[in-house]
Amino acid sequence: MSGVPEIPEMILSLSEEPQLIMQGAEARVFYVEDFLGKPTIIKERFKKSYRHPILDERLTKSRMTNEVKNILNCRKCGIQTPCIYLVDLKNRLIYMECIDGKMVKDEINNDEAPWNKSTQDLVKEIGKRIAKMHNQRIIHGDLTTSNILKRNISNNNNNNNNNNNNNDDNEIGKRRRDDEEENSDIELVFIDFGLSSTSKYVEDKAVDLYVLERAFLSTHKDSEELFDLVLESYTKYSVDGETIIKRLNNVRSRGRKKLAFG
Repeated sequence: MSGVPEIPEMILSLSEEPQLIMQGAEARVFYVEDFLGKPTIIKERFKKSYRHPILDERLTKSRMTNEVKNILNCRKCGIQTPCIYLVDLKNRLIYMECIDGKMVKDEINNDEAPWNKSTQDLVKEIGKRIAKMHNQRIIHGDLTTSNILKRNISNNNNNNNNNNNNNDDNEIGKRRRDDEEENSDIELVFIDFGLSSTSKYVEDKAVDLYVLERAFLSTHKDSEELFDLVLESYTKYSVDGETIIKRLNNVRSRGRKKLAFG
């Protein structure tokens, strides 16, 4: 098809044909059943023909490095993200863990108002995890209920323990396990850090929440009460929660004006 980038030779050289599962404006995501014995997601940031080749290469390397750094920093502070298997800057590829789980979007859409306690607990956990992310100055940049997965715990306990032992040092692994024990029935995994950044500023954290709110309310019918629970939990666990929520109200006001006046 005209305009569609070719699949990189590095992916085609694998022992099985990769399955294209998602294509966006900046990247494509493939699935392979067996990479080093594990089901694996491969994210490719393909070349942009409208950019100067040197600029495109520099931007891509910078964004890939930033994405991987924020994924790893989340893991260090007890927030689950896919385990990184390989970063291939030359071929613009990131090989990472394939999560056995379900999008939070689907979990919420299987319920409706008045919301079950399990759904309420789920969104409270979302607020808690985002607060812990922001406490470490990590801005996700594209928070939606499609970019948060609920891990299937029953099929994952042994694999997850192996990942902790193989990929985290003892201190990080202990912190992560202690954190998960607070609510062992809910394991959330944040994905797609392609727009992520680091920032200490209240404004950036408030905008991150605003992005989630817009996605939340547009995707889930009558979910205002649920999002209030997200913010309630966020405020509880954030080191500067009340200030950030006040700024969120300001961001909301600016957003409404922009919608009204263009």
